[in-house]
Amino acid sequence: MHSAAQPQGAHDSVAASAQPCDMAWIPGGEFRMGSDHHYVEERPAHRAAVDGFWIDIHPGRRATSATTRRSRGSASRARW
Repeated sequence: MHSAAQPQGAHDSVAASAQPCDMAWIPGGEFRMGSDHHYVEERPAHRAAVDGFWIDIHPGRRATSATTRRSRGSASRARW
């Protein structure tokens, strides 16, 4: 397991810096996206790649999200 403070394969200075409070590093990689066997809008299955990223370790709440949006001046639904 890799240390969250020193993510393996980090390509930018933000990811390589000290671990943000209450966040976990998710390493980038490739994965199969979509399906050839289920919904039409998921076709065709294909390989996709994602860069590594930090994610909160606690789930968000709607009340917290609304407070954050208001504090940033983006409380209207049109700006979500």
